[in-house]
Amino acid sequence: MTLTLFILYLALVATLMRAVLVKARVASARCAQCGLPFERKELGESVCRCGR
Repeated sequence: MTLTLFILYLALVATLMRAVLVKARVASARCAQCGLPFERKELGESVCRCGR
């Protein structure tokens, strides 16, 4: 039980850290379905076309 709670806590912390990095524009936002970025940083880069 303790190990499960610890793993859930680590997942929560990782998710919150990712959100903070995206908000601070250190990391780029990515589509949850395909994993591609929503907008290009370089010409010719693939972007999300899932419609989200």
